[in-house]
Order: sequence, then structure tokens, then C-alpha cells
Amino acid sequence: MQAREVRTIIEEAGRDYVASCLDTGNPMWVMEDPQVTLEILGPYAVTTHVRDSVVFEHPRGAAAQWVALGEGAIDWTAFFSLYRKVCPHALLQRRSLPDGRRRCSRTTRRTGEVVPEDACQ
Repeated sequence: MQAREVRTIIEEAGRDYVASCLDTGNPMWVMEDPQVTLEILGPYAVTTHVRDSVVFEHPRGAAAQWVALGEGAIDWTAFFSLYRKVCPHALLQRRSLPDGRRRCSRTTRRTGEVVPEDACQ
């Protein structure tokens, strides 16, 4: 689903019952810019996974793939500038490539303390 559809579900169910786990990798699969997803769902986010993606030509049209952070299509400076404004209290987890090299790292909401990566596995 695109962000506007998820927002509708959250608003109709009620923010006391439903929230968003905003993931920067998933919008690419529904042809949505992660920045647009953040604008729409940021106010509803309680946690966030950040990962980078690319969209490329494929013999059957287009394809998307997750890549290492900084190697994809996301403008991280613009993303985090908006992130601080629309969802400053959401937890943040960094997701890397799914090959086991790095699973995630995260910070705690209250202190900003980094939780070791091995605690996320």
C-alpha cells in the first residue's frame, strides 16, 4: 500500500490503536518516493527502519533492490531534516543489506543511546 492508504487506515482505526512503522525500503516496491512516505506517515510513526534502495530498468520493465546506505536513491540529508520535524520521538533502526553483515542498530527514544548491533539480532 502507498502511504496515503496506510494513513487512511490509521485515521479510521484511531491513533490510539494503530500507528506506523515507517520503512524507507518499502515505498520503492509501490513506486513511491520515501520522502513522500515520510511526509505522509511521519506524524504517525512510532518506529522507523531506514535502508537504501535503487530502481533500475529490467527486461520486463523496472525492478527495485536494497543497497548499502548511501548507495541508493534516498537523499539522506533531506530525509533526516524532515524526519526531525515530523517524527522526532520515533525510534530509529538502520537496516543494511540482508546478507547478515549487519542486521541493525538503533537508538533509544529517551536517551539517544545507541543499542549494540548484536542486541538487534
